[in-house]
Amino acid sequence: MPSNAISAQGSKLSIESAGDKPSFVQIKEIQSYSGFDGKASELDVTTLDSTAKEKRKGLKDNGGFQFELNRVLDDPGQLLLDAAQNEDQPRRFKLELPNGKSAAFSALVMSFDLKGGVDAVLKGSATLSISGAVAWA
Repeated sequence: MPSNAISAQGSKLSIESAGDKPSFVQIKEIQSYSGFDGKASELDVTTLDSTAKEKRKGLKDNGGFQFELNRVLDDPGQLLLDAAQNEDQPRRFKLELPNGKSAAFSALVMSFDLKGGVDAVLKGSATLSISGAVAWA
C-alpha cells in the first residue's frame, strides 16, 4: 500500500506585521521546523477519602515552535521576526502546509540568533513560545 505521507517541501511560515493594516508576511529561507510540542498540566485532585492519587488533566500548553533558516538580513519576514524579539506582546503566526491545511497561533519570539563560520552561509534559528490556542483550518 502506498504511503500517505505529506512532503514538508512547500511549507510556509508567516508573521503578522504591526500597524493599522496588519498582514501576514512570509519568513523566507526556512530549512526546517518543529513545534506544537506542549502538553496539558496535571492536576492533583486527591482527597483524604482517596485510596490512591487521583488526577485530572489541566489546561493544554501548546508549547513552542522552532525553526532554522538561512539568514537574509533584508528579508521583510526576518526583519519582523527580529523586531518581535524585542516586544513583550505575542505576534500572530501562520504555518501553511503543502496539503492546504494551516495553523494560526500567537507566540512570543524568545530568540532569533545568527550563526556563521568558515565556508558557510549565515544561518539562524528562532524559538517561539506559543500563547493560547492553535487554530487548524
